[in-house]
Amino acid sequence: GVAKLSSSTNVLLNIIDVNNHSPTFNRTSYTTGVRENGDIGVGFFAVTASDGDVGNNGTVTYSIVYNDPKQPDPFDINSTTGVVSTTSKLDYESISSFSLTVRARDHGTPYSRYSDVQVTVNVLNENDNPPIFSPSSYSPLVSSQALAGTTVTRLSATDDDLDSLAFTLTSGDQTKFNVSRDGHVITLATLGTSPSSYSLKVSASDGKYNTMASIAVTVYNSALKLPTFQKPSGYSFTVSEAETPSYTVGRVLALSQDHLSVTHRIADGNQDKVFNISQGGDITLSQKLDYERRKSYSLTVTAVDQSGNIKRTGVTRVSISVSNINDEPPVFHRDLKKEVIVRQDKSMGSEIVTVSASDADSNVLSYVLTGSAEVMSHFAMKNPQSGTVVTTKTFLD
Repeated sequence: GVAKLSSSTNVLLNIIDVNNHSPTFNRTSYTTGVRENGDIGVGFFAVTASDGDVGNNGTVTYSIVYNDPKQPDPFDINSTTGVVSTTSKLDYESISSFSLTVRARDHGTPYSRYSDVQVTVNVLNENDNPPIFSPSSYSPLVSSQALAGTTVTRLSATDDDLDSLAFTLTSGDQTKFNVSRDGHVITLATLGTSPSSYSLKVSASDGKYNTMASIAVTVYNSALKLPTFQKPSGYSFTVSEAETPSYTVGRVLALSQDHLSVTHRIADGNQDKVFNISQGGDITLSQKLDYERRKSYSLTVTAVDQSGNIKRTGVTRVSISVSNINDEPPVFHRDLKKEVIVRQDKSMGSEIVTVSASDADSNVLSYVLTGSAEVMSHFAMKNPQSGTVVTTKTFLD
């Protein structure tokens, strides 16, 4: 037969990687914190993603998908390292939390692939606000025969950092007066009729800042036949913030022991001129109340009768509590006119975005997702209280 002939050669096969892997973050979501007064531009957190491809197909860069490019959140990310930093000063009292969408994208050709992850950044509160007295000065009256431990007035102060406050008497007769840590100014002894007034200074401290307030105490001679209030222990009223000016909050009434006419007056606690009082003792509103601004008032009311040149003054305390109505709508912490990109291969139950809102009426909020039938078939709230939107299907068509 005919001999078979053959020859051979070497063939080099180069296997070209196909970009068939998307970047994968090492966590399904991230939560971190940053100090509100931290240095701007300094990294405080990092995300990490890997890609199963090689070469450019497996090279990952990072970016933040801003909700509104014209008003971006105050954060930036290093495209190579994934380190997140601030771009401006934060303020816990304005916004206490941010929800970021971080994207990891590979450099594949002819097309690239990417994955997104949610990053919750909680702003950590720092003590950067001093206490504020409201009011900043007090003018209480106290009986010359008041026993030790009698409350002269109660101080009111707030702190935007929500720090606990401690009150201290810093100047004045500290043998006759003291201030409790919760703000009650009390007598340490019976005052007598001389002197007839005392000047005190008090401070409110949050541990870092101190704010001062002044107290002018007037002592009245209780040995005289003073007008007597029908409720010597004081009065308590409650009024809704919905009530309008001229609304009658309540009546305090004092009678003269010598059957003279009596004039009532608010002597202390009405620095904002919120209340009026008639000669007959009717307390009315001079302006609308706002529960969110102030929840209670403590007034000192006097009753004066006069015979010739002699004025005699009776004193009582009036506590007024403001009741809340639901008059403030919930407010979202960020503009929610945002685009959230969801990959088709997201698994069922994946967290897509978290929103947060607050209510000045201190109501408990519930979040509800609304939209077209198609939207509602793919997404749902994780629970009514969380504000987190999740997928309800394994594949999104």
